[in-house]
Amino acid sequence: MRFIDVIALEISGGYEASHRIIRSFLWNPETIDTWLAVARSIVKGRLQELSDKGEVVALFDEMSNLVMTIIMTMFAGTDFTKKHATELIPMIIDYENALQTPQAKLLPRWISGPGRCLTEVEGRFKVLIDEEIAFRLEKGSGHLRHRDYLQMMLEADKGATTEGILPETLHS
Repeated sequence: MRFIDVIALEISGGYEASHRIIRSFLWNPETIDTWLAVARSIVKGRLQELSDKGEVVALFDEMSNLVMTIIMTMFAGTDFTKKHATELIPMIIDYENALQTPQAKLLPRWISGPGRCLTEVEGRFKVLIDEEIAFRLEKGSGHLRHRDYLQMMLEADKGATTEGILPETLHS
């Protein structure tokens, strides 16, 4: 299963299944408690890190970083976030800025800098998420600390576990 397949499941005939997963992921009290604990841990760790450094930080930038770290963790898990947050969070911020420009809204992507930024960020995310999906399909979900959204989507495809997904559904 590729990243695009996960998205396609959400917007195609799999909408109802996806909607159930989103409801289960976001509104299940057990899940909420789990992610609140994870978010607290992330915030606590980051505040401790900042305190130890004793440096002045830009509050808005740091809050954006924290929020993106929490969202990325909920979407793709702790291990993925620890491995890729340093690279991806600045890219997400660039993406958000590019998305709001008139050039990105009016011109073909290849013409403008902001449009090319959107394409590059989406491409990088696709590569990393496809790698994560392949890793999870190979290893199974036993290594995960928490069931993140990506894992729930993988389990929704081809039955209840990732073991049911055939490797040939991944592109090379």
